[in-house]
Order: sequence, then C-alpha cells, then structure tokens
Amino acid sequence: DLFRKVNSYEIDLPFEIYTTASYADKDRLKEDLKTVTGVNDVYASEMVVFDFAAKDEDGNPKEKPNSSFLNPEYLSKGYEELFNKVHAVNVVLMDDAAFDELRGKMYGGEGASMAEGTLSDNAVPGIILNNYAHKATRKKVFNDNIVGAKLYYDNPKNNPPAVEIVGLADWDKNNKYFNMCPKNSISVLVPADVYYELASENIDPAELTYTYAVEAPNHEEVTERIREMLENDGYQSYSCYDVARNLQVMMTVLTLLKTVMYGFTILLSLIAATNIANTISTGVLMRRKEFAMFRSVGMTNGSVKKMLFLETFFYGFFALIIAVPVSVVISLIMYYSLGSMVTVPFEVNVPTYLFVSLGVFALIGLSMLMSTSTIKNDSIIEGLREDMS
Repeated sequence: DLFRKVNSYEIDLPFEIYTTASYADKDRLKEDLKTVTGVNDVYASEMVVFDFAAKDEDGNPKEKPNSSFLNPEYLSKGYEELFNKVHAVNVVLMDDAAFDELRGKMYGGEGASMAEGTLSDNAVPGIILNNYAHKATRKKVFNDNIVGAKLYYDNPKNNPPAVEIVGLADWDKNNKYFNMCPKNSISVLVPADVYYELASENIDPAELTYTYAVEAPNHEEVTERIREMLENDGYQSYSCYDVARNLQVMMTVLTLLKTVMYGFTILLSLIAATNIANTISTGVLMRRKEFAMFRSVGMTNGSVKKMLFLETFFYGFFALIIAVPVSVVISLIMYYSLGSMVTVPFEVNVPTYLFVSLGVFALIGLSMLMSTSTIKNDSIIEGLREDMS
C-alpha cells in the first residue's frame, strides 16, 4: 500500500496519443482528428506548471509565481509540510463542457465542496484535486480555506493567466481528467477555452499552441496517420506524440516489480496458512482420546462443534491481539524509514485489516472443521484406548 502511494511512475493515462498545433488551428485540428481512422475520442489535454522553485534546471534565477498560494492554513492535518516538499502546482486544462459538468456535480454533491461567490476578474476558475496519491483516502490534502486562493504571476506579461480555486474534488479513478493529473503532485483543473481566452491577452496568440488527447487503441498506426495529416494539411507548430508506446517499457518494469513484490507477499501468506492448517490438524488428531471421552459421557457431534467454534474464536482473537499492533508498528517503521520520499500522512488501512482478520478466523475455522471431520466417525472405545503418549 505504501509502495503504491509513493510510486509516482505508475501512470494510468486515459489516452494513447497527444497532438499539438497552433492555437489558431485548434477547431480545425479537432474536427480533422475525429475523421482519422482508429480514433475513438478527442478532447483537450494540456498542462501548465506554476513552478515556485527559485532557480531553473540550469541553476539560473527565474521568475516565480506569487507565493501567497503556498499558505499552510490551506492544508489539512497530516499535510502541514506539503508546501515545503512540493514546489510546483500543475494546472490541467480540460474541455469546458466537462469542467462545467464536474462543477455542477460539486454543488451539494457528495465528496466535494464548492464555495458560492463571484469569480475575480481576469481569473480562470479552477477545481483543485483534493488528493495526492491517487488513492481513495479519508484524509484530505486541503481544507475549504483554499477556496478563493489564486495562482498568479505579479507580472502577467508572457505568463499564464491567474487561476482562482472555486472548489475541491475528491479522487475518482473513473474520471479521465483526474488521471491526467500527475500522481503525488498538486493539480488544479481548469476549462481550456476560458484559459486560452485570458492567456491570449498577455501572450502573443501566434506563440500559443493547443493540445488534444487522442484515444486510439491501435496507437502506432493512428500516430502515423495523424502525422501524415499534419504534414499535408498546412498545420503550424504541430507535433504528434505516441504516449502509450513510450510508456510501455516503464510499465513493463513496474509490472515485473509488482509481480515480485506481490508474489513474495502471497508466498509468505501461503506458507503461514499451511503452517496454521497443519498445526491445527495435528492438534485435533492428537486429541482423539479427549473427544472420545466427551462422547462417552453423552456429548453430541453438535456440542463438539460448538466447543471447537469457541476455541476457533479464541485462537483467532488472541492471535490478532498480538499480530495487528505488531503489523502497525512495522508499517510505521517502514513509513518513517522512507523519510522525505513520503509526503502522504501515515494511515492505517482499516478495510485491509478487517479483511485479513476475517481471513484468519476463516482459515482456523476451516482447518478445525476439516480435521474434526476425519475423526467424527471414530469408535469411542478405540478412541479411549488411544495411547496419547
């Protein structure tokens, strides 16, 4: 569970290709992409980064956004140090209609919050994803104080337009736009057309480009068709990138890693389960004389089963009293050993513990029943003669 949270390389993009052209060609590009054979869907997909780091990758000073957004009062308990570790906010552009639909669901909708009010002039409305590890969790990253906060540059010239937070959205793995947000990052979703309309006021429209995500299962062939179309139809500042192909190697490595990790866990679990079943089976067989004695004084098979049911409960109960705290302590040690790599707060996975606890009782109970079924027809006299030594 911890591995899945800190693993930023696990990417689940809903599309296979992205295509870019000049902003002036955005409408024509969308219509042309829809006509390409093998394309299932086309929608806006672009990401703009507000980077608060003091220097660029080459170590040179650079212009930074206004730091008022990095207010610790916006963070929920457990995430108080987030702004000290994360120095960038991703603004993910989405179709305006999809944004309006998401915003509409949030008014009074479960798992989201929205503040009523008037959006500031010259600001793009943004919905911040209230999740960090792309995993359903009870712990939220932000509180409602962040509604109304702005991402902006003091000097708007040649910089992205201001983005104002109008709501918070919980993680939904079925929302394709949420999957476009990079994992283990702060992401804000905004309507693409509104964004570009304001961006063109401070940036030369000739320098703006517009990007579409393309869903195409047969991505290699479709990529070639799109590139041919872009070359032959007079597009400017265009590019076409086969995302799925470039992710294949990374996803193969991740699959191998997860196979080893989960395989090792399953192997240990099977060894433990076999040990428990064997121990209980041996113990029951060694108690043949005891069961024969109980039957000799009138105890029925049903009564024996009730007694064993109670024993099963106590076996499981006392095992879990020890095992669960030890497990939590080990998880804490693993969590703190990762140090700065982990930004999400520690959280006990309650559903998993409940599932495993039920599994413990089921394993002990089935082992006990299977063992007693082999001796239920034993002769009382033969059982009492059993040499227990």
